[in-house]
Amino acid sequence: MTLLAIVEKHIDNLEKGAAVRQQSVFQEFFLRALAFREDHPLVEDAAVSEIEAATCNAMVQLAFRLPEASLRPFLFKTFNWAANEGGGAARLFPLYMLYAKMTEMMKSMFLIFTGSLTPHLVDILVKNVSF
Repeated sequence: MTLLAIVEKHIDNLEKGAAVRQQSVFQEFFLRALAFREDHPLVEDAAVSEIEAATCNAMVQLAFRLPEASLRPFLFKTFNWAANEGGGAARLFPLYMLYAKMTEMMKSMFLIFTGSLTPHLVDILVKNVSF
């Protein structure tokens, strides 16, 4: 069992109030885990993808435990980390993986939180896709 699987299980057993109180610690941990691709460019893609998938799973568990008032800042901080802090594609890949996982697990509920990010996401895609 990986550390991220243990964290996911811990989050799954948290009460909602505890999740809110620990949100900043979890977010910092998750952003460091999502930066693995950027920090370790020589690691095989399969290992990086496994770490990112486990991180996304744990982040989705946290999202389920957070009230709307806490989830929005959580998503915006994650988006800002990936899109605006100079990480480039190494940060965008895990962001899109996270959004895909959240869309899969939260269904239409996730779209409510990301609607305002759509123009920014389109802009990022246009800037980073080479034709």
